[in-house]
Amino acid sequence: MTPYVARIGRGLLVALLLGLVAYLAGIAWELNSGRTEDAAVHIDFVAFWAAAKLAVAGEAAAAFDADTLIAHQSLAAPEEWWTYYWHYPALFHLMVTPLGLLAFTPAFAVFTTVALGLYIWALGPWGRPIPGAWALAVAAPPVAFVLATGNATLIWGAGLLWALGFLTSGRNILAGLMIALLTIKPQLGLLIPVALIAGRHWRTVLWATPATLILTSLATAVFGPDYWPAFFSAMARTTAEFADYGHNAVTMVTWYAFSRQFGAGHETGLAVQGVSLLAAAAAVALVWARRPASFDLKAAVLCLATLVSTPYANQYELVLAVVAALFLARAGVGERPTGRIWLAALWALPLPGWLVPGLEIAHYAAPALMLSLAAATRLALRRSAALPA
Repeated sequence: MTPYVARIGRGLLVALLLGLVAYLAGIAWELNSGRTEDAAVHIDFVAFWAAAKLAVAGEAAAAFDADTLIAHQSLAAPEEWWTYYWHYPALFHLMVTPLGLLAFTPAFAVFTTVALGLYIWALGPWGRPIPGAWALAVAAPPVAFVLATGNATLIWGAGLLWALGFLTSGRNILAGLMIALLTIKPQLGLLIPVALIAGRHWRTVLWATPATLILTSLATAVFGPDYWPAFFSAMARTTAEFADYGHNAVTMVTWYAFSRQFGAGHETGLAVQGVSLLAAAAAVALVWARRPASFDLKAAVLCLATLVSTPYANQYELVLAVVAALFLARAGVGERPTGRIWLAALWALPLPGWLVPGLEIAHYAAPALMLSLAAATRLALRRSAALPA
């Protein structure tokens, strides 16, 4: 990566941080001045905050009741459009509960700052060998979108980066603990067991399994056993809504959403997603079972396969595409012009859907991610085959 590109990355990072401060200040001003009709405060974090309020009141399971959650969301601003839902397991609910002690704006500021800080901290060791790479990975469009909406993807991405780092250094206990924490977004972790088993990381599996059970049991003990029936009931309602309205999932990046955009029904969309899941699992198993030229290609394949495999991923999950681009850059993909175009495309994947009228990210994200996964898998297998026996 040239010094010129590094300077661009640092400049974008400064712009992102200044923009974040201005954005938080704008939300505070809107809410305090009564100008709540402005769309800037339509953010996912309002569901986190309302769920945290309910947890502080001893009613965590009530967060899965739409009317109750919306009523608590209206405490931030008395508008009827606060209709975000809570779909997270008990462990993440426990993590955000302290935010319920704060008013909406400071809670959002704390959550955003912590999420960004964890992401930057986790990126540090991976981006350090390439000047400016970590700055580009922070100042990417998907990261800006996560910060604007208050989603948990940066926290999940940081956990994955730490887990991979601990895995490479042989710190199996810490790797297992990080993987257990990744259950806060279980739909993104479908292929992590495939990677660990294919790579014969048995000690990490041995630590991740009890750590997951212990953390889940701890959260359940805090909120009570009624939490899980409410959780699974909410998941069933969401699935039913997708069956009816999946063609409106224009911000999703999955093969299910892609299929629905072009007229496929619910069952067909699920079948296409199932084929995609199997293909992604096969790619991870093939690459992680081999001795690669670098661990970076394993990590890149896992990140891309995660996006391809999951049936539920919104555009803020494209942070994982940015992380995949970082690992590909570490593997030397950016040394050629075609490689630099590939990395830039992963970094900027949501931009066409934001800038081109009538084009939605669901129209192109899934094929683009699958092509990137195929290319990364091919590169990893080719380099592995070139290694001396």
